[in-house]
Amino acid sequence: MKLIINTIRVLVGLLFMFSGFVKFNDPIGFSYKMEEYFDVFSEDLDVQQDSLHIHITDQRGNEVIQNFAVYKNKTQSTLWLTSKTDKDLMEVGNDTFISTNIIISIDNEVVMDENYLYKPHNNETDSIYIEWALLENPKNNFTELISPYNDIENKITLDYSENLKPQPLVSKFFDSLVPYSLWIGMSICVFELVLGFIILIGWKPLPSLLVTLLMIIFFTFLTGYSAVFNKVTDCGCFGDAIKLTPWQSFYKDIILLLLILILLSKQKIIKPIFSSGFSYKSAIFLTILSFSYSLYALYFLPPINFLNFANGNNLLERTLVPEGQPKDDIMQIQYYYKNKNDGQTKEFDINNAPIDDENWEYVDRKEKIIQKAYKPKLDNFHDIIHPMLGDVSDSILNSKDYQLIIASYDITLANKKGINKAVELANNWSKETGLAVWFITSNSQDILDSFAATHHLDFKFCSADNKFVKSIIRSNPGVILLKGPIVIKNWDTHRIPPFKRIKKRIKY
Repeated sequence: MKLIINTIRVLVGLLFMFSGFVKFNDPIGFSYKMEEYFDVFSEDLDVQQDSLHIHITDQRGNEVIQNFAVYKNKTQSTLWLTSKTDKDLMEVGNDTFISTNIIISIDNEVVMDENYLYKPHNNETDSIYIEWALLENPKNNFTELISPYNDIENKITLDYSENLKPQPLVSKFFDSLVPYSLWIGMSICVFELVLGFIILIGWKPLPSLLVTLLMIIFFTFLTGYSAVFNKVTDCGCFGDAIKLTPWQSFYKDIILLLLILILLSKQKIIKPIFSSGFSYKSAIFLTILSFSYSLYALYFLPPINFLNFANGNNLLERTLVPEGQPKDDIMQIQYYYKNKNDGQTKEFDINNAPIDDENWEYVDRKEKIIQKAYKPKLDNFHDIIHPMLGDVSDSILNSKDYQLIIASYDITLANKKGINKAVELANNWSKETGLAVWFITSNSQDILDSFAATHHLDFKFCSADNKFVKSIIRSNPGVILLKGPIVIKNWDTHRIPPFKRIKKRIKY
């Protein structure tokens, strides 16, 4: 029994230490996961707001009725109404007309797109009546006049802040934690590693195992909640080193919970390996060392890079599906028939379904996944949009030349010195080499235009999903040098080199 208990103790201790290490090795990455959990709980515990109701009518009998969901922290929507007239005459039957295109959008979603025909040199006008409100609240309305000789582009703010339901305190609490995600995450990781070390050396088994039990119950709740409600699809238990699905994480936590309960029931068998004084000093030293390591990873880059864009990785290979693996889910149709004699319903496939058997009555058919599609390591490398070239994802992956990627998930939050160095590097790279430079960000076009107005740019920004940009490099901004699809070198915002230093690395 003693051998079994000590084996379990070592396994649990090492697992907690490994879990803590891979997360504080990448504190920024784990902070993203903490933010995701806080946002999920805040949204799920928030009240459901009434929908925004839009009712649009015109004099020609066109009518649009549409509802828009009002999400957390959203207090207004933007309605754009544009009219543009094509002055070229068009013939309809024996008459000639000019056409005016009317487009109305709500928060960038087009809700009305109509062409109005007018006779030339006629002073006709049309009225568009727009009514809006949060459901069950007083309606607001206004009228827009449309003329074929006056192109318009009106931006109208629909402010419904006064009609929103108040956010519950518990939802506000999780919102308040978001700004502290980084430090909360670092503290949890270091605490997890030190706790695993204390279990490993058998020091103070009862209090350490009780704390571990509380921790694993909390983790089990998180992973169970994610699995049941499909909220956070990657729990982040082992960072980016080992990806687990929510259900895999949940089962892992259940097994750990049982092992910890066994240790608690037999904690008297556990004897400390070292003296109390040495164990205490070792735990303090490990805490300081872990925080120092994590702060280094925060300021620079993770010393051990588990991301797809780590040095030496071939991005193209990481996007491919191996031969023999399915690219799409393999489905099978299951048929359900009811036995008329005993009333039991059974499941059949296409080969043995009792289609012509009078003793069976058809009930239903469902599609069942018998093999899921293979998911490449880099499955989100797509929709990197260049304003002139379109989607450049394939261009990056299939290039044979050196190329430079600069990633900033939000240039308004970027390190100022770093972003200036990155812009200077990108400009010099573009001028000196003529090779591709991809400045990838997830900011809106308004913010990018404002940034471009204050900086001399010899390149265009590429737009991509915020989550993808964050997964490129744990720095804002960060720079990556590639030779074709192979990653040569990563630089964080504090160590972005001048072009002359990179020039020594490349031949072009």
